[in-house]
Amino acid sequence: DRDLSGWGTANEELALELQVLTDGAINEHEIPGLQVYVRTSEGETWFGASGTTDWDRRTLVNREHLFRIASATKPFTAAVILSLVDDGSISLDDPLALWFPGFPNSSRITIEHMLRHQSGIPEVVAGNVPVLLRSTMNDELRWEPIEIIDTSASRDPLFEPGSRHEYCNTNYVFLGLIAEQVTGQSFAALLRSRVLEPLSLNDSYFVPYEPAPDRIVTGWDREWIPMTSLYPHEPEATSWSTMAHAAGAMVSTAACITCSQMRA
Repeated sequence: DRDLSGWGTANEELALELQVLTDGAINEHEIPGLQVYVRTSEGETWFGASGTTDWDRRTLVNREHLFRIASATKPFTAAVILSLVDDGSISLDDPLALWFPGFPNSSRITIEHMLRHQSGIPEVVAGNVPVLLRSTMNDELRWEPIEIIDTSASRDPLFEPGSRHEYCNTNYVFLGLIAEQVTGQSFAALLRSRVLEPLSLNDSYFVPYEPAPDRIVTGWDREWIPMTSLYPHEPEATSWSTMAHAAGAMVSTAACITCSQMRA
């Protein structure tokens, strides 16, 4: 049985209803465990968990556990970029060519295009079988972000910048590198000083670029990894997080990431 006390301001009836729904999601989605944070239109909150951190059902998931949040990293990266716009360090109209002049279409791709996924830059992280296989075969691999950029540069642009929208992780790898070049600071330091600390988001970390508590749970993939039906992302693995960099390397809790969107 779960102790529902202290998990938010929702009354006991609502808390129990949300816990039942959360428990049901474990079976519905065939997953070991999950966290859920709910905020109602009336401002009531509930932060719950269900299931376990492992398929052997040994360790219950709790609200202290950290999960890889993958592409939910992108709003944090966008917040860093917009803070640089606010202080005049960069402009939304600045072309990619200011930092990467040799990249295809760089004179016509702007910061805003990359933020909005309107750049036409080819995807590298998702759907690129050689990159995915390399990461799968060596989960201790540490990609350099420039390797992702160079791989993208070798592929044809998808469309003329600004002409349409197509989601692309590489956009946000670029944005992280641009932020580092503009400030001379690591992206981990920028995230912490410009977003995490000001918003008191004490359970969010940019891993493996900064240390995190020993509370990261193993994640499981059913879709991206070629040649396997269920692939574990162990807490100590670095290949996927370094491949994603500013597009997807963060870990957090459900409460921390939800509150970050509301506070921002």
